[in-house]
Amino acid sequence: MRRCARSTLLLLLLCAAHLARGRDLRDPSIKLLPQDPLEVTEIVVDEKGLKFTMRDVVIRGEAKGGLQDARSFPSERRLELDVWFPVLDMSFKYNVSGKVLVLPLDGAGTGTMKLENVTIHYKINYEPYRNGDTDYIKATVAQSRGEIGHMALNLQNLFNGDKFLGDNTNKVLNENWEVLIGDVGPAMFESFRAVAQNVVDTIFDGVPYRKVILE
Repeated sequence: MRRCARSTLLLLLLCAAHLARGRDLRDPSIKLLPQDPLEVTEIVVDEKGLKFTMRDVVIRGEAKGGLQDARSFPSERRLELDVWFPVLDMSFKYNVSGKVLVLPLDGAGTGTMKLENVTIHYKINYEPYRNGDTDYIKATVAQSRGEIGHMALNLQNLFNGDKFLGDNTNKVLNENWEVLIGDVGPAMFESFRAVAQNVVDTIFDGVPYRKVILE
């Protein structure tokens, strides 16, 4: 059964990290990071015969996201957030080798990826810790998983720039996007977990526990 803690201010702060985008949260000690566009250094997929690396990834569209649901489990010191985005547009540099389905892939260049109807589920554990005479909070984003409604991919310069092979390969990949997202999705959601951890660390750096959790 879902339990909601009305007095858990942490939920509001984490929601604000996604939604407020740096607006005043009435507590000058709480800091937020700009999130749109979001920059990710590297996303690596290496499984099922596919090696796909995306570098210098820029993700746009987070500012249009919204909180779908928030659940608090105070006795377990755990929070769960569901965040939804209508569209996330990604641009990146890539290297790819291996196979998807029976389709060989080889190339390096630039690429774009458009994700539609994206839901990310975050599971966050938190614990107080003492520094001097004051208790602070340490929050850990333990899990990030999600669902994607549709994906469109375009990889430039596949097969050393062979236009015929490249265009047809992109076409087949997009026709079979659900299979492809099964391979690359977990790595993308793991990168979102790492970004969320950075946001959480920044929000609660130096903020006393009593200002964050009201149990």
